[in-house]
Amino acid sequence: MNKKYKIKVPATSANLGPGFDCLGIALNLYNEFIIEKNDEYIFINVVNEFANEENLFIQGAKKVYEYYNSEEIKFSLEIIENVPICRGLGSSATCIIGGIVGGFIMLGKEIDKTVVLKLANVLEGHPDNVAPALLGGLVASFISGENVYSYKYQVNEKIIFNALIPDFQIRTSLARSVLPKSLDYKSVVYSMSRAINIPKLLETGDFIGLYAALNDKIHQPYRLPLIHESDKFIEFANKEKLPFVISGSGSTLLMLSKKSIKESLDSIKVSNKWQYLELKIDTLGTQWEVING
Repeated sequence: MNKKYKIKVPATSANLGPGFDCLGIALNLYNEFIIEKNDEYIFINVVNEFANEENLFIQGAKKVYEYYNSEEIKFSLEIIENVPICRGLGSSATCIIGGIVGGFIMLGKEIDKTVVLKLANVLEGHPDNVAPALLGGLVASFISGENVYSYKYQVNEKIIFNALIPDFQIRTSLARSVLPKSLDYKSVVYSMSRAINIPKLLETGDFIGLYAALNDKIHQPYRLPLIHESDKFIEFANKEKLPFVISGSGSTLLMLSKKSIKESLDSIKVSNKWQYLELKIDTLGTQWEVING
């Protein structure tokens, strides 16, 4: 009997305001992938749209086979999906990282995280989601040539990351299309000076500093109009002085708090259906285990 493996990958929130395409954080919401060697690709609990070899998990595994010039090893794939699709919580990154880790497992190779990040960046195009999905915690990344340099930072475990998830999607392609083609120096310095201080502010849990630092002039002013009713939550965040960002490129919003604000969020009158999740930092990143044999 073939061994069956479970790969557990955390959701992520990228950018964190001014850390555009550079910063990302792992949260304790997970997609799980169960794989078992097979003569062909078999999909279990996977919607028809993604039940094919274009599935990002399959693409991730194939990248590993190509990298090591290995014969393709096929497998059955079952997905236990908890991270919503196209909501700015790194659903695609969970599939990419899960698939690359799965490729290593199928080949019987020890997982090389440097290679994982390099291959993931090829598929994703930037490391802000894939790096924390793999490593856990708060991760700052940059690219030099084909190499991805990622550094992990501590986050105050008392911080609650409130994910405000609407019932509508925003495709990353649309969120990218509304960005300006160029920025002036003042806007770049405004965002850069804030981004470099976010790791320390998240480590110490300095909410006064975070409330000021999570503003940016690179992407949020252009993307917020795409998120219907975001103004109502911004008004609440400003009133309570709570740090607040778009999660990734949206449509999820991320609001930080020291105590539960769910009751207050429930009282905000909105026309769309919003789900409010109280999440904490995930420090472990991607985990895998044998679940039979």
